[in-house]
Amino acid sequence: MNPIVETNYGKVEGEVTGNLIQWLGVPFAKPPIDELRFKRAQECDKWEGIKSCRSFKRKPIQFIDFILTKIPESEDCLHLNIIRSNNNQQKLPVFVWIYGGNFIFGENSDSHYDGSLFAQDGVLFVSINYRLGALGYFDFSIYDNQNFDSNGGFSDQVMALKWIKENIEYFGGDPDNITLAGESAGAISISHLMVAPSTQNLFQKAILQSCLPEMLHTEKTSRVFVDMFLKSAGLDKTEIKKILKMPVTKLKQHTDYVFETFPQELPGFLPPSNVNDDLIPINPLTAIESGIAANKKIIIGTNKDESSYFISQKRLVPYTRELFNKMFQLNQVEDKLPKVLELYQNTKTDKEMIKEFCNDCYFLIDSIALSNGQAKYNDVWMYRFDYAPPLLKLLRWGATHTSEIPVVFGNMNNQSLGAKFWKGAPNQIKNKLINEMHLSWVNFAKNGDPNENSQNNYWESYNTDSHKVRIFDKNSYTIQRPYKEHLNLWQGLSFYK
Repeated sequence: MNPIVETNYGKVEGEVTGNLIQWLGVPFAKPPIDELRFKRAQECDKWEGIKSCRSFKRKPIQFIDFILTKIPESEDCLHLNIIRSNNNQQKLPVFVWIYGGNFIFGENSDSHYDGSLFAQDGVLFVSINYRLGALGYFDFSIYDNQNFDSNGGFSDQVMALKWIKENIEYFGGDPDNITLAGESAGAISISHLMVAPSTQNLFQKAILQSCLPEMLHTEKTSRVFVDMFLKSAGLDKTEIKKILKMPVTKLKQHTDYVFETFPQELPGFLPPSNVNDDLIPINPLTAIESGIAANKKIIIGTNKDESSYFISQKRLVPYTRELFNKMFQLNQVEDKLPKVLELYQNTKTDKEMIKEFCNDCYFLIDSIALSNGQAKYNDVWMYRFDYAPPLLKLLRWGATHTSEIPVVFGNMNNQSLGAKFWKGAPNQIKNKLINEMHLSWVNFAKNGDPNENSQNNYWESYNTDSHKVRIFDKNSYTIQRPYKEHLNLWQGLSFYK
């Protein structure tokens, strides 16, 4: 395939690498800088000549201390990457990856998300960037809607999908066979993209790994973060305009204060994310229950020990019994506590009990609710990832949050942070899991079914009668109607609503 491709905005030149061809750092929106800082994404400007897209462009500003890659960060970050097989095949299925990172870190240049294996397996792989932290997910428009827009980071994702829908055919992709996939913050984003009015015709299928669809803030809950940010900055709400030109170092400092403060003051409170506004005007679970995404097939699932990492790092979740109790007290549901403790009575320590509670509270219960709602209208496949490689067992994290990503991408041997946790795992098990999980994602992107064909129907679909869930493990299997007692308890339990 010719590495020079003409898009609706201008020509881009990619690079052939072996049997693959890739275009890196393709702009899909105007740079969100100067007067567009804190504004929603704007359509990309056209350019003259040929734009070189042979290397990664700058990653979004990161609002966390550790460094994933050596790629420089910048507010001018709205680019996407495309990789496909180097041949002349057209109408390739399109697989769009949205990274996670709690909406405060992440980048499409992280080798954790290298889509080469997807491309080798006949899928056109796209990964997008979006703004993070205070630049994309703090709703300063609460106090000034003239200079600030809500849902800046989400608008980046919407603009990227519009660009893909309109331009991906020039790269040999099928604009009518687009699958969105993402993990954690990426999966949350996708659950919101499924119900957003502006994205209804931009994709056909979705894969949601470790999703929290209810992580959508109202004006009331968004104000908590904005007020904390202003307090750290020493600003009154009438002075919020000063944030427009606040240096990145100060934005990071005040965002750090918010993330250090709210989990202590409001244990169990969900961190900054998308907000309920004109872009996302309805609660995701309510919208899915009503059939707004009826034309979309989905894969959705969680990991067996999702919360163990957060508890060990003392981040975000109520990681002590004192914080756990405070969460119930602040929400005036202490009367539910005996039933909760009874449900998790087989755990040996407070830490283990809190882990099981948080697995349900943040990931499992809402994922089941989304599955139940969507299964009334279209095909749903649900999974749980149970395998823990030796190093994660040694850390007592088990099959924790993000541990399935190297399996999905088949990237267990590269230099990414996630791959390092798989060192020491038997090759036979690694290859088996890749063959089961990665190839299911490929099949789903190609045909809308994770099974290769009807004769090899190993993964049965989920429905509201059978509730079948595929367990990916050393020896994978299917279970039916799991979590019944958990669902009964959680029907009457909610926090910070």
